[in-house]
Amino acid sequence: MPGWEHRGFVVSTQAPADTPHANIPKPATPETLEQEWITPEYRTRKAEYDLSRTYFGGEAYPYYDTHIGPGSLALMLGSHPSFTDDSVWYHPCFDDLENALPCGSTQTNPGFNVSARCWSTAWRSVTAASWLECPT
Repeated sequence: MPGWEHRGFVVSTQAPADTPHANIPKPATPETLEQEWITPEYRTRKAEYDLSRTYFGGEAYPYYDTHIGPGSLALMLGSHPSFTDDSVWYHPCFDDLENALPCGSTQTNPGFNVSARCWSTAWRSVTAASWLECPT
């Protein structure tokens, strides 16, 4: 195949499908924006619903990102998010890198805190997505 020999180009496109690939019901929208962004079960069901109604042309393929944006690492470092309909904004979590607390720690628990909310949400998101089936 020429594309794999670094010749030519690869085309991929996504568009609304003419008909759904599967009969997947639209999940009920949570009451708050925060719940929409951080509820793994809702996000996974919404992704499955959206993917079932998407046409994947050329080399495009269905995928689902389990993170909630490029600032997911910031959340794990202690940043507080602000949610909008189509984005998440991350507030600074420290002013001085040399005096910043270790990842996931607090003043009362200065060690790495794997039970912190962001870690729990990240783990639940990956686990919830593990049962997703890709449309064919």
